Amino acid sequence: MSGRGRSGGHSGRGSGQGRSGRGHQRSNGKSNTNNTNKSSSTKEIEFTPFYAGKIQVATYDTVKDHIINTIQKTYRNGHDLTKVLVLEKDYDDKEQFCDKLGLALLAQAGTETVTQGDTTMTQQREPTQYELIEYKEALREQNDRWRIYLDNKHKSYAFIWSKCNKTMQSRIETDSEFATKVKDDPFELLRRIKIKMYGPSKVKFAFLTLTDQLEQVLKVRQDDDEQLNDYVKRFKQAKDNIKGTIGTEFLKGFMEKTKE
Repeated sequence: MSGRGRSGGHSGRGSGQGRSGRGHQRSNGKSNTNNTNKSSSTKEIEFTPFYAGKIQVATYDTVKDHIINTIQKTYRNGHDLTKVLVLEKDYDDKEQFCDKLGLALLAQAGTETVTQGDTTMTQQREPTQYELIEYKEALREQNDRWRIYLDNKHKSYAFIWSKCNKTMQSRIETDSEFATKVKDDPFELLRRIKIKMYGPSKVKFAFLTLTDQLEQVLKVRQDDDEQLNDYVKRFKQAKDNIKGTIGTEFLKGFMEKTKE
């Protein structure tokens, strides 16, 4: 009797462990399922062509903002580049670069201002030792910042290109000006991406892009499962697209001819 009791008790403990093990397995199964769902629901932020009737994961501005934030955080002196990437227009030359960033050389070195009556003039003089040191330091900083800026431009092109999906890359590579104007130029690449992202895949007629953009802005609707913030971004993007194509005064003639 006592043996059967001990055996039974032992069996009970064993079955308890079994239940615990099954519970542990179920727990792991749920954890793996959750992880799988999370990874599948997390989508890469990248430039993807717009297709009518389909919701874009991210608008052009959303992906561009992500790129600019990454460059500013990870690139050395990244803010020098992001200032102009936002505007999608590069500096004309090194002189403009230094002027915009407040890196102009000390124009006062070796000169002095003289006032005679109502006349003020600038004349040459021998620079002091301190002015010479400041001038050389400013010149060194100019050259270093400019060199880093040029290096960051090349790196940013590769980074922006990596944020285009295969379809977008194919559209850009088939552009007749890809090799001459787009390649290795991050500013021109962004401009072409914006056109290719919301325009037809192959433009056979000059007005086809305009027609598509008008249709996009007129038919934009908030989907049932779409957040308001995401919808507003899509609407603003469609508005900016059409504005960039036909400007802000395309209805001016219509309004002038409309009777009051």
